[in-house]
Amino acid sequence: GNTAIEETLHLAKYAKKVYIIHRRQSFRADEILIQRTKKTPNIELITERGVVEITGSKKVDGIVLIDPKTNVKTRMDLDMVFVEIGRVIKLDYANHLVETNKIGQIIVDREQKTSQKGIFAAGDITDRKYGQAIIAAGDGAVAALSVYDYLRELSCQIQR
Repeated sequence: GNTAIEETLHLAKYAKKVYIIHRRQSFRADEILIQRTKKTPNIELITERGVVEITGSKKVDGIVLIDPKTNVKTRMDLDMVFVEIGRVIKLDYANHLVETNKIGQIIVDREQKTSQKGIFAAGDITDRKYGQAIIAAGDGAVAALSVYDYLRELSCQIQR
């Protein structure tokens, strides 16, 4: 999906060579991302292969791939391995309370407010473009301040 392709494009900025190893022939990512990946010279797509082993004793030195059609295994020398298998958002407890997008992420505004007054969300469960830890932490801080403002406003209304 998009997550793996986006991370590959990000890694390609820093690495000499990046391989995408995918067990299927085609990708489920958005076509524009796939085309961008194919145009990036230091990215190589390896399809219809699965990783069955990461090798090395004190550090990664390679992987073992398998062709699922023939069961033939091949070894690839590598310095690093990044596993990106996407995300499955489990929000069964909240999706009836707030508005979500087509992949189940909670839709928030700039203040991390949801469609339901008094409910705020932050991190990977939201519809933010990037799912990075530092962004989630910042969104958490914004959500906390927004909750504080909301509770202060609520307290003032109760005191009147």
